[in-house]
Amino acid sequence: YSGTLETKWSIYLDGGTDDLRFTANTPDQTGDEKLRITSNGRLLTSGQTTSVADASNLHAHIQSHSADGNALSIGRYSANAYDPYISFFKSRNATIGSNGTIVQDGDTLGTTNYYGATGSAWDHAAYHQVKVDGTPGASNDMPTEFVWYNQADGQQHPAHTMSLRASGDLEVKTGNVVI
Repeated sequence: YSGTLETKWSIYLDGGTDDLRFTANTPDQTGDEKLRITSNGRLLTSGQTTSVADASNLHAHIQSHSADGNALSIGRYSANAYDPYISFFKSRNATIGSNGTIVQDGDTLGTTNYYGATGSAWDHAAYHQVKVDGTPGASNDMPTEFVWYNQADGQQHPAHTMSLRASGDLEVKTGNVVI
């Protein structure tokens, strides 16, 4: 199927890959591809046909060749004090949306990864995680710690360098504390 919106946009199903493609600037499938939903459910932007780094685990990709197209912007425009936010959810239940199975001490609630190009591959340079740091309670008690990992010069993988524990203690695992 191919449909055209105002002769500037085209939406079509790629018969070779079964991907759904959205193109702009021409009334046919040869236009500038802006968005693709792959047959396995991944969302790609800016004409990318594949993702970088750990493509097997990512389901949405924002990639670009220009400085103004490779960012995610989240805004909130309202006459109040509420902010925009990103939420991470973790449950030990296998049903999506279920919160009926409590997480346990040591479970990771969310991770943010950072990669840099080495000239031949993507190197996992750093990441930070939020982990359960104690025993969660059923009445909104979720002790957590922030954990930072980074890669020193000459290392092959990020190492655990610092934690802010549920107790409020700041632990520096490697290096010197410089204030």
